[in-house]
Amino acid sequence: MKFMRCNRCEKNQREGKFCLYCGQPLVEVVTNDIAFKPIDSSRTSQTLKADIRRWLNRIGVQNPDIQILSSDGEAEVHYLLGGTKYVFRSFQQKNVANNLAAVEQFLHYRVLGIERGIESLEQAFAGYKALPDPNNYLQGLSDSELKQELKRAHPDTGTGDPERWALLMEEKKRRKQ
Repeated sequence: MKFMRCNRCEKNQREGKFCLYCGQPLVEVVTNDIAFKPIDSSRTSQTLKADIRRWLNRIGVQNPDIQILSSDGEAEVHYLLGGTKYVFRSFQQKNVANNLAAVEQFLHYRVLGIERGIESLEQAFAGYKALPDPNNYLQGLSDSELKQELKRAHPDTGTGDPERWALLMEEKKRRKQ
C-alpha cells in the first residue's frame, strides 16, 4: 500500500506533493500492511437489508432484482443493473450483521459518489460483475469444441482431468437427449 505522509504534522494523504494541512512537502511511504477496518454495527440485519435496498433503489435497481443472502456469518448482495449482474460479498467481520453493515457502507459511498457526479455508474461498480456460470460455458461450446475438450481431459491420456472429463461427458449426454 502506498500513501503520502507529512513528517511535520504527521497527517497521511493518498496523493499530492504537499500537505493539505500545513503545506510541507510529503514523503512517500510504501507498506505491506493491509488491514480492514472492523465494523461493529448496532443495527439489526433486517434494518441493514432495508438500507441496502434503499441505496440500490436510489440508482435505479428494482427490488425484485435485489437478492440479499446471509449464512455462516457471511453476507452477499446480488443485483441486476442495466442488464449486468453484480455481486458484493463480505466475510471478514465477526457476524452477519457486521458483514451486512460492511456491504451497506460500501454501497452507501458508491451511490453518493454517483449522485454527486464524482464517478459514473460504470466506474463505481467496475470489477464487481458476477462471474459467468461454468455450466453456461459448457453449453456455449460447439460440438467440435466439446470433442476437443473431451480429448484433452480424458483420464487415459496421462495429463487428463477425470473431474473435468466427467463434467464434459454429462454435457455430451445432455446434448444427445
